[in-house]
Amino acid sequence: MYNRTEEMQRIAKCVMDMVRPYAQIDIGYRKETDESVNDYTEWGRERLGILSGQEYFFISRPGELLYAVNVTADSVLTAAMELMTRIANKF
Repeated sequence: MYNRTEEMQRIAKCVMDMVRPYAQIDIGYRKETDESVNDYTEWGRERLGILSGQEYFFISRPGELLYAVNVTADSVLTAAMELMTRIANKF
């Protein structure tokens, strides 16, 4: 059975494993909720564009969140492309 959250987490891990030899970054995935949005400061929400109900890949280094990549695609392959495009443009 298809589970979007598991598929997105799998994409995050696969991409992280693939780019880790070249860029020491961590990649995670989370769908934000009203509660999880409160984990960020107001400035952080504005800087990263974090909104409740949206899905994001998070690119970070230890102790520092670098980018939040909003997942706009219905397709997991297109979501992977959005993530890889951000990585390619930034690293």
